Amino acid sequence: MGIPKISGDKMSILYAHRAKVAIIIKFLPFIVGICLYGFLAFADGKLFPVIKDFTITRIYNIGNDNERFIGGYFSKIRGCPFITIHAIGTTADGKVNKVHIAHTFEGKNYYDTNNKPKGTFEWGDWKLTTTPDIVDITLYGLHECSPLWITETELIHFKIYPGIQNIWAGNS
Repeated sequence: MGIPKISGDKMSILYAHRAKVAIIIKFLPFIVGICLYGFLAFADGKLFPVIKDFTITRIYNIGNDNERFIGGYFSKIRGCPFITIHAIGTTADGKVNKVHIAHTFEGKNYYDTNNKPKGTFEWGDWKLTTTPDIVDITLYGLHECSPLWITETELIHFKIYPGIQNIWAGNS
């Protein structure tokens, strides 16, 4: 069958496309590297979480529905240094808001608790300050498992019920 012959204007179009393809091929390793980096950073916390079995055993408030105190236990399954915890709240119509979380570590400072060994630990009580329209909250833990990125692990997702004063493990 052979190679078709290209002449005239068609040849100049082909060369114009070849130049664009050459530029794309030149930057392709960089583009693939960025995509791979993003995927690995995302997959690290999803496939290899630092915290497992994060459980809330108590939720209570003291007269104010916008401030809740929570506590419980978790299992640390990777020996990565702790960075922080953050919380995201969602409204009934799906809007996402940052939730202020005030946490202390049994009176210790950050450097005493930033690298707990593997095992099961009790946590709390942490104060969550929300707005009245928040209906559920997701907590995330940030750890430094790799020098290239911060590992984010979703700890727990739970609903907020206005007017409920105290919930303890085993009580409903």
